[in-house]
Formats: sequence, C-alpha cells, structure tokens
Amino acid sequence: MKRFTLFGAVLTAAVAVLAGCNPVENPTPKFSSGMDGTVAFNIAANGEEQEREAVVTLTYSYSGGKDQSFAVKVIQAAKGADPVLTLTSEAEINADEEGGDYEITFTLENPTEDGELKAESDEWITTVVEEAKVAVSVDPNEKEEAREGKVTVTYNWAGGEPIHFDVIVKQPAKGGNYPNAFNIEVPEDQITATSAMVRSSCNYSELTWTSQIMSQEQLDTYCGGDKENMKEYFLELLEEKLADTGIPPEIALPLLLYPGDKVDEFTYSVTPETHFLTFAVAMDYEMNYTTDFYWGPEFTTPENTDPEPGGLTFEIVVEPRSCLKFFQKFFVTSFRHVSAVFNRKIALLFSSKNDENLHKSLSQIF
Repeated sequence: MKRFTLFGAVLTAAVAVLAGCNPVENPTPKFSSGMDGTVAFNIAANGEEQEREAVVTLTYSYSGGKDQSFAVKVIQAAKGADPVLTLTSEAEINADEEGGDYEITFTLENPTEDGELKAESDEWITTVVEEAKVAVSVDPNEKEEAREGKVTVTYNWAGGEPIHFDVIVKQPAKGGNYPNAFNIEVPEDQITATSAMVRSSCNYSELTWTSQIMSQEQLDTYCGGDKENMKEYFLELLEEKLADTGIPPEIALPLLLYPGDKVDEFTYSVTPETHFLTFAVAMDYEMNYTTDFYWGPEFTTPENTDPEPGGLTFEIVVEPRSCLKFFQKFFVTSFRHVSAVFNRKIALLFSSKNDENLHKSLSQIF
C-alpha cells in the first residue's frame, strides 16, 4: 500500500499505464481517500519479468474554479527481482571518546513481504533500526586504549540469501589519541608562601597546548569542585577573554598556545596557605580540544613568616582592565599574581612574532 499526502476534500484519482503495464491484465487500482490529507491505494503484483511504471494523477475539483492536480510516478520491480540493500552514508564512524549519537543511512530496493531488517553491533554500541536509517549510540570509552567495533545491517528474506553491509566504528582512548600527553613538576624546594615554580612539557610535537594553575577555591567556585566541569568552563572563559580583548581567535590562539616541543617553566606568584592544582590541555586553533585535561601534582603554600619591611602595612586596591578578566577568574589571589601571569602572556605574544605592526596593535588592545 502506498500513501501520498495532499490537501483537499474532493478529489478523483486516475492511473495512466505506461511501459510494461497492461491495462487489461492489470486493472486500475482501488483508491480510498479521507479528510486527513492522504490517499491510499494498492498495487497488483507484477507477474512480468520486467520492471514497469505507471502514473497516479490526483485531481481536486470544485465548482466555479479550475481543476487542480499533480502526478506521482510509480515504479514496480519485475517479478523475481531480488532485494538490494545499499549503504548511503560513510562506511566508517569516528566517534568521540565521550561517545555520542550517530546515524547510518541506506536504501532498500525490492523489499519482500516476509523480509526483515536488523542491525547487530558490539556491546558498547547500541543500534535502533528506523525507516531508511539506523540510529547508533556509542558509549563513552573509559579505557586508556582506543577501540574499534562494527555495526552489521542485514536484510533477511525467504526467497534468497541474506544481504548485509558493515560500518566500522572507531573510538579513541580515554584522554584522546594522546595518552600521557603531558608532564608537570612542582619541585618542593621551589614552593614558598608567595611563589611556586611549575615545569610543564608535552610528549607530542604535533600538539598545541597550555598549562596553568588554579586554586582549590576557584575549582569549587566555578566548577562545583568537579574537574569534569573544567572542559566547559575553560572554553567559556577563553571565549570571554577573546571577546574582552577584541583579538580574533585565529590571531590569539597561535600566540597563546605553546608548540608541542616547548618546555614551560614558570614561577607563579601565589598566596600563602592556599591549596593549588596544576593542569595542562591541548587544543587546536579553532578552540577544539585535542586531549583531555591532564591534572598534575597539587601543592599547598606554607604560612608567610616574612615580616613586613619597616613594620609598615600596605593596602592595594586594583581595578584591572577587561583584558585581565581571563586571568582573574583562574588565578587572582593577589595583585602580584595577576601581574605575573599577565606579563608572562604579554612576553609570549611579543617573543612569538616579529611583525612590528602586529605588536603595536596588540599593545594598543591590551
């Protein structure tokens, strides 16, 4: 039974028989219509060993006006034609490590009344067969190794051998395709009440990356204490900084991200008696993560036992410009800390490029 949707209350249907269709041997199909905008009709079995075509013309008639109509071509397979199952989407799915939903599309020609379509897959892949497609759901990969699976779509029918196609599903390891991508060290003898030296490096030369520190209080405040929320928060923060500075990502990111072979050794200004976390992450110049966040060693700064020089107490009130907001959210615990991180990034900007005009424009923005 075929259904065509149309709008109209009064209509007539006619069939024009074309090549391969004998009007005497194959009488005009019966039609039924209703107010729901559909017309249903049955097509007689094709007893010939050749394909045949016909045209269904649907006409809407009303008094005082001109008839309105449209035509639909109907193609019927020859008697004994075998079903044909064809994959129309890619033969490989590259899933994210977090998993997700994907789709396989196909066509099925010459289906039989007793035919059955089914999909089978590995246990970490879930499939649901729908009309002309298979919905695929891939579980997150919790293992530190990549994995590969397969979805097999099969059409079984009584008149012949089953027909099928395969789609390969590939998923990177937890942490992406770059396990153990970073090294972070915080030498104990380099931790004081007001400073801490952090040494970071990347094990893959093709990556572009960054490393930073943040306090436990900041993680609690902005990520609810959950490191899993850092991925979303970091992107929001980066987008906010770029919007504040007015620097387009295609200019800023090549300047702010380190090349894979760089060793980053930096002494941070920190606050006394504060617990800090270290991290590194890689991303491309379009702000797409290429690794998970790598969390390095944590450290707590000791009490500040240094006396104030001359017994004087200073109170510094800072009103930073918008270009510091990115660093404020991550690192602001003191004016010295903000200045140090800001100066570090400015130095990187100016040491990474030799274009004098670019330097001038960046200095004006900052």
